Amino acid sequence: MLQLLAGFVGLAVLPLVVAATMNATEAFRTASVGHPPAVDLTDHIVLMCGS
Repeated sequence: MLQLLAGFVGLAVLPLVVAATMNATEAFRTASVGHPPAVDLTDHIVLMCGS
């Protein structure tokens, strides 16, 4: 019974962990936007997939 309860708690907490990780990643990305790109990164094409 305890193992079943632990599984349900893990499933309930997983979206919170993913959301916190994505939030931290977005905050890091936003903080680093103000820096100019490195010299060797010019003339590159970046492809991004949106959801």
